[in-house]
Amino acid sequence: MTGKKTPDTTHFFSSTTGELLSLKGPSGSLQLYWNKEMVMAYLKEAASIHRRIPDVQVPGYYTLWPETMKDDWEQFYDAVNGRNRLGPPMPREITFHDRVMNWLRWVDCYEQKILWMRANNIPWKILEHELGKSKTTLWRDMNSGLVRIASMLNANDPEGDRQK
Repeated sequence: MTGKKTPDTTHFFSSTTGELLSLKGPSGSLQLYWNKEMVMAYLKEAASIHRRIPDVQVPGYYTLWPETMKDDWEQFYDAVNGRNRLGPPMPREITFHDRVMNWLRWVDCYEQKILWMRANNIPWKILEHELGKSKTTLWRDMNSGLVRIASMLNANDPEGDRQK
């Protein structure tokens, strides 16, 4: 939906097809691509990629200990109990991670902490203790941050085609 806007802000001329597009859904309400649930899903995916980034190692130092080999039963136990870990992220995932992490620049530091901790599935009780606020206040601040990010994304990329 990049291109020239008509005076009505709910209709846009598509620069790719040249047709008039409407942002209103069948019910007449404004339908944009980005919403707070989608932004949170992207943040959770970025957090899972972030956990897979390998630690930085100081050059010149290494261990002489061999890698431990697990027998079949230990591998089976780890597979059943979820201890298998995916390998390091692919370059495409790193690009996705960096793009999503840049979204956090659009909110203040307090909301960044809340959004990142919730994307990492930190319980509300721990957030309450860490930030000294009630769950209701934290939830409201998290939602305001998600809405701010979604509105910025809808202003810059209303179709969501730059994120794919």
